[in-house]
Order: sequence, then C-alpha cells, then structure tokens
Amino acid sequence: MNRGDYIDGNLALSVPKRSLSIANPRFETQIYQLPSPRHRKSNDLPYVQPKHSSLLSSVLAAFAVLVLVSAMLAAMFSVAEGSRSTFENALDSTPTQYVEVFEGDSLWSLAEEHPVSGMTTQETTELIRAWNDLDHATLQPGMELLVASDI
Repeated sequence: MNRGDYIDGNLALSVPKRSLSIANPRFETQIYQLPSPRHRKSNDLPYVQPKHSSLLSSVLAAFAVLVLVSAMLAAMFSVAEGSRSTFENALDSTPTQYVEVFEGDSLWSLAEEHPVSGMTTQETTELIRAWNDLDHATLQPGMELLVASDI
C-alpha cells in the first residue's frame, strides 16, 4: 500500500499488518511570547496598571441616572401642563351650541361631528363631558347637550 492510501471499515481488518506502512506524522510547534509587563524590553516605556475607582464610577453612574430621570419627569410635566392649559382654554373660549341626542349617538360620535381645533377626539369627548357635567358616557335619546359650534 502507498502512504496516501486510506483503509476504512472491515477492509482494514483483513489487510495484514506488515503491508501497512503508516508513517508517524511529524508536528512542529512554534511558541510565540506576547509582550507583558514582566517581560518587556528595557527600552520600552514602563507599564502602568490603570487604576479605576469603583466608588467614583458608581457616583458618576448614579448622577447620570438622576439627571436622566429628572429630564424625563420635566418633559412629562411640561407636556401635561400644556395639554391641561389647552383643555382649559377650549373649555372657556370655544363657541358652543346645543344639539339633540338621537338613538345610537355617543360622546365619541358627537365629538367627531363637532371637533375642536387642535384637540383629539378623546379630548373633545372630555370637553363635552365637562360642559354638560356628565358623570358617565351613557346618553339617552332626546337629551340636549352642549357641543362645539360648527361656526
């Protein structure tokens, strides 16, 4: 057999051992040494171990979280205050008219039919509820409600 032949399975059991010439493979190992602080050349700059203060890192992280949370809360209050003043302006200054409630009408459908400029349908339903001192959203046919005027 040649050196490149490969015998597998049951055939390998039937071949006499002396006809097999398996050469021991040769391996070469190369070792590379990486530079480290202990094994540096004399002309290299001295190795300085970085020093980290875990207390300082913790304080800075806590401060960053505090600033972020404060900014988010300020933004939320600003938006809430802006929508509240819009609601109060609309409550006082929007022209209104009375409409009769018919079978199938709801606060939502009335708010869609009589929108208030700059307000969503949900905000307009709350406005209609406030104008008419309604505790619930159930409407009865024949009721007369104040809604935003179409003019």
